[in-house]
Amino acid sequence: MSTFAGWEAAVLAAIGAPQTPNNVAFLDSWANLEGGTAAYNPLNTTLPAGGSSAYNGVGVQSYTSPQQGVAATAQTLLNGNYPNLVAALRSGNPFGSSAIANDLSTWSGGGYSSVPVPAGLTTTSQGSTVGASTPGGSLNIGGVTIGPWENVPDPSTLGGQALTGLAPLTNAITSAAQNAGLLAIALAFIAGGFAWLAAPTIKEYAPKVAEAAAA
Repeated sequence: MSTFAGWEAAVLAAIGAPQTPNNVAFLDSWANLEGGTAAYNPLNTTLPAGGSSAYNGVGVQSYTSPQQGVAATAQTLLNGNYPNLVAALRSGNPFGSSAIANDLSTWSGGGYSSVPVPAGLTTTSQGSTVGASTPGGSLNIGGVTIGPWENVPDPSTLGGQALTGLAPLTNAITSAAQNAGLLAIALAFIAGGFAWLAAPTIKEYAPKVAEAAAA
């Protein structure tokens, strides 16, 4: 058996890289790309170890235990020939690095220079799995899905068409403003009516009040 339970976490720990979802997915995809059934050797390293044996003519090793396979894989990654791969894994998101192509080519003897992104997985950060950012997609973070985006405007169009989505709000504000204006006018008319009705009474009694005050 080439792979074994927990090998991804063990290799990441051995090279000082975090165990992020993207790192684990990258190592799994890389192992699938390598293929083979060399014992405890998911990435087909050729580094000999005590008791290991050649699996094929290239020198890929079959190891005697998971611990020996992890140690050999980590030592190979850290031998100085794969600095960009190690840096990408330590960043937590190797899928986001374009600098690893030469390292992968060196590892595979020119057989490949990239690792396939698993189906349905598009990564933009070390711990996030992101779907399409355009309408119709959705966002999944930590198992929580946010979306779909059908009703969310495309940010690139916020200067134009997408603003039509604000029409209901602007209409409501305009209507409220119009209603407020009508209310103010009505109150003014009411106040004016009271003043007009009170005018004769004030005219009749004002002299009497002034006379009483003078006495």
